[in-house]
Amino acid sequence: MELTLKNKLDFLWQDFVAYIDQGIKEGKFTDEFKDNFRELTTKDVSSVKNKGENMPAMKSPEELITGKVTLTLRDVAVLLDAGLDDFVEGNFHGFMLMMEQYKDHQDSAVFNQVNASMMELTGNHYMPYLSEKGKRAFCDKPAEYAKVLPVGLKCEPYYYDFAKKQLAWREDTAFKGEVPTKAEIIKKVVEAENERLRDIAMLMVNVDNLKIIGFNEFLV
Repeated sequence: MELTLKNKLDFLWQDFVAYIDQGIKEGKFTDEFKDNFRELTTKDVSSVKNKGENMPAMKSPEELITGKVTLTLRDVAVLLDAGLDDFVEGNFHGFMLMMEQYKDHQDSAVFNQVNASMMELTGNHYMPYLSEKGKRAFCDKPAEYAKVLPVGLKCEPYYYDFAKKQLAWREDTAFKGEVPTKAEIIKKVVEAENERLRDIAMLMVNVDNLKIIGFNEFLV
């Protein structure tokens, strides 16, 4: 059976982590270098903003898709695997240019800084984003497209505050409705942040292999 683009991306990430491990063993990289690529776990969330008071309900896709919805590598892979190529517009070229100034660093704080800045890119063409057709589809038929929901829509308005190691939410949020448990929200946020962290690593140092497995049109 032919591998999906998502499968190839997952395998490429695993190979990349193994490459870093081997490089550390051979002295090519410092032990600290792997911190740049370490994924978060739920244990990394050490607190909740305001001790969890006044936590807002999760936004529904219908509430979110009025603005720009940026897509991760995994989002793009899932949409393409589902035959929804016309849900994707734009590319990673602008984001890759932004990465240039960070390539020579071996400090995990740099990756955290870039990851935080990704949240400010929603109004720019730094990354692929949902097309108008895609936004209408998620709005009109949310249940039908639930399995290909972009990660950016899965945990709004919550995010991980790297500086405070805290589950946080956007200050201007005041939504009513049922609030999921803290554990549920933390799990979603960690998954979303890990997608961004993987994107930073892959787009910084593994672009050639991304092109080979099928992302070429989004990297030029």
